[in-house]
Order: sequence, then structure tokens, then C-alpha cells
Amino acid sequence: MSIRIAVESSGDLNPVDTQSDSAVPQQAGRTASRMSEGYPLMLDLSDRRCVVVGGGTVAARKIAGLLEAQARVTVISPEIVTEIAALLDRIQWWQQTYTRELLSREKPFLVFACTDQPAVNQNVAQDARTCGALVSVTDRSSSSDFSTMVLVRRPPLTISIHTGGASPALAKHLGACIGAMVGDEYPILARWLGDLRETLREQSRSQTERQQLYEAIIESDVLDLLREGQSDQAYGRFQSLIDTWAEHA
Repeated sequence: MSIRIAVESSGDLNPVDTQSDSAVPQQAGRTASRMSEGYPLMLDLSDRRCVVVGGGTVAARKIAGLLEAQARVTVISPEIVTEIAALLDRIQWWQQTYTRELLSREKPFLVFACTDQPAVNQNVAQDARTCGALVSVTDRSSSSDFSTMVLVRRPPLTISIHTGGASPALAKHLGACIGAMVGDEYPILARWLGDLRETLREQSRSQTERQQLYEAIIESDVLDLLREGQSDQAYGRFQSLIDTWAEHA
């Protein structure tokens, strides 16, 4: 039995993204020291309404991450920095001081309170929960329903780092270190394995059998060959492992 997987052996890779734009939910009112108990996940925000209150550099980073996730973004702030102004064709901007009515009108899924006024941020948090939205308050993790993580992006891989709110600076440093360690070979193999997984789903093989194949590939010299720039040889080895597995499984 032969299984053939048509995949690309190379592709453009994004640089390390050490900005915090992935969410870790937590219960409202938890202290930063307990945030590590939150449940990490990847949210599908496509076509979801997300509101950012604030127009500074922190807000700009949140907006960029939300747009990358294909969310519908509304910004509430009387003023915005140039980074946000450059995105006006992709966002809705209410150029005025925050009010509860503005927020409730948007019916948001997520809310980010990013102003430099703690009292305003606390009002935003309270109003967001009244609307049934989850809220993240800048520099007040204990007032947040979720926190964001540092991300290392190597599409299709995303590696997240979180310090439980103890030290965002350390998380950023760790992100840079991990990003330097994760070379191009990993996303290439991830794409190959993704295509293989889709193919095997169409066959009557058990989860145990499939897992044995995945582990054999990962523990083989495929990654070493990719790391050495021998993509053709790596793919040949990848395919031979599949063929051997298909013959004996």
C-alpha cells in the first residue's frame, strides 16, 4: 500500500512575533500570582466584534493582533497614534471620550481597556462584563478576565509564553530565545505532517497507529536533513517512513 502526500518543501516564514496578542482566560478578580491557573487557548476571532478603548501604542499592538486574527475592530478614543491612523481603512473609530453607551452599542465579544487612566479602565472593565464580554485591562491583570501571551510565530506553528503576570519583560526575553532556537525546519515539517494527517483521516487506521507514524517521523533524521538544507532528501526520507509504515501497519 502506498500513501503519497503532496506538500510544499519550503515557504516564507514570518519573523518572531514577541507581542502579546494571544489570550489566556481567567476568572475576574484573580490576582496576578494566580493567573498561571488560567486555561490557555487559541480563539477564533474571525468576524467577531472586539473593542479597544484607548489610542496609544499599547492599543496599537492589540489592534494589530486582532486584525491579524480577522476580528472586526472598533476603537474608542478621542486621539490615536500614527500606527492606528494607518489602519483606519480596516477599523471603526469612535473619535470621542469613552462612554458606556458606546461600548454597549458595539455588542463586543472581547474588550481591551488600554487607556492611561486607571479609573477609566476600571469603568470599561465593569461595563464590558455588563455587556457579557471578556475584558483585558492594561497593567491590571487582577482586573482582567484574560491575559495576553508573548508569541513566537513560525506559521503554521505558534509558540506562546506566559509568566502568570509576574514579568512580561521576562516573557518577551524568553520569546526571543525560543524564536532563535526554532529554525525553518520545524514549520516545514509541521506542514508536511498536517497534510499527512488530513490524508490519514480518510483511511481506517486507528489513532494509535497514526500516532506511531507521527512519532517515527519526528524522531527520525528528517529534521536534521531539513536543518542542513537538504529538503529533497528530507522529503524522500519522510515519504519512505510513510511507505514502511503503510506496509507493516
